[in-house]
Amino acid sequence: MPNTSKQFNITILAPHIDDEVIGVGGSIAKHTDLGNKVNVIYVSSGRNEQEIKVRENEAERVCQYLKINNFSFLRESISSPNESSLERIVTLLRRYGTDFLYAPHREDGDIEHVRIYDLAIRSLWLANNNENYYPHIPEKCYIKGILLYEVHRPIGEVHYLEDISSYAEIKKEAIRMYTSQIARVRYDESSLALNRFRGLSSETSQSAEAFQLLGFCNMFNLFGGKSRWIYR
Repeated sequence: MPNTSKQFNITILAPHIDDEVIGVGGSIAKHTDLGNKVNVIYVSSGRNEQEIKVRENEAERVCQYLKINNFSFLRESISSPNESSLERIVTLLRRYGTDFLYAPHREDGDIEHVRIYDLAIRSLWLANNNENYYPHIPEKCYIKGILLYEVHRPIGEVHYLEDISSYAEIKKEAIRMYTSQIARVRYDESSLALNRFRGLSSETSQSAEAFQLLGFCNMFNLFGGKSRWIYR
């Protein structure tokens, strides 16, 4: 992110618990280190009561470890998101005063991630049009753009790379806190290997997270310190 004196509010939209650290763990650590506020919206917590309890407990530990400011468990069914799901997301985006939104990229290889990508696109428009949509929500926000991250399938066309070399070990530790998931798939190894490939192959760093950019506009306003952004 550009280095300015303004602190930003960052919101991560995670389809499932652990997607936030697999895709954006290094950037989360970097944001909090820079003084930015980080919020996470977990759309689904699990398939049954026991799984939900285990995974939410793990997520709370991870959020504490990464110094995440706010987190919310929607416990929604990703297979059939509805208008209620959308309104809950928009409510949180406004409540957090979101400046930048992170969400999975469209080709991530998981149909539920694709559905959250679609929700993110709709949420960006609805959240920014404060007067026209959900006017009963008192808080307002002006989201400046979406950074689309990778979890299961690498991004084909990378728009942006963030150097996380100094935060790779923090990211690894955060992923390993999800012991219920690591027991099934070694996401710590796969994610960090991809980050290392991204950094070294692009000759930018020892480790990097890759993103696609969507919905960005009026970039000069950010450099000039203006705070009002409208996505059109």
